[in-house]
Amino acid sequence: MWSSSAVRRCSCRFFLFYFALPVITGQRIDPFIAAISACGINSGAYVAEIFRAGIQSVDEGQMEQGRSLGMTWLQTMRYIIVPQAFKRVIPPLGNEFIAMLKDFVPCLRYRL
Repeated sequence: MWSSSAVRRCSCRFFLFYFALPVITGQRIDPFIAAISACGINSGAYVAEIFRAGIQSVDEGQMEQGRSLGMTWLQTMRYIIVPQAFKRVIPPLGNEFIAMLKDFVPCLRYRL
């Protein structure tokens, strides 16, 4: 049985995509495509927020140290900040992947 929170999260976005987009675009949308789009955009927003939080979790002193070594901002981000952030982001990304699967399974019922 599906959890009620997964059905609620997916259903709300699904109905917005399925009923609002035809009004805006004037074209009918397949229910499965609407479900995939709703789950994809929702998951993409969460993943972007996870990466933002991962980058902000790295101490500001790391940026200062990279700049003091003569690195540009881009080099400091590439070689110092992002590798540390990626290490911190892996567990929440796993959680988001599992949540995305839980949200997507109820949307499979719209497959005709």
